[in-house]
Amino acid sequence: MSPITERKIVYAYDELNRLVKICLEYDDISSPVYFYEITYDAQGNPTIVDIFIEAQLFLKIYYTWKGRQLFVVDITEIFPI
Repeated sequence: MSPITERKIVYAYDELNRLVKICLEYDDISSPVYFYEITYDAQGNPTIVDIFIEAQLFLKIYYTWKGRQLFVVDITEIFPI
């Protein structure tokens, strides 16, 4: 990943130049407090967005690109049913 800092927000891109991480709050960039991680499918479409707060997974959002299902939010990892 190659980080790009813009003001206090850091954007990280993978080797295919896809946005893979957005750090919104941090004291040290190597250990951000509040950040997003983006996962892509084999075709390069974003499929999962993980939201971390205090370095703990807070929210997982699944979605299909240009498809039937737009968003499915999975909070069971945070608040087990």
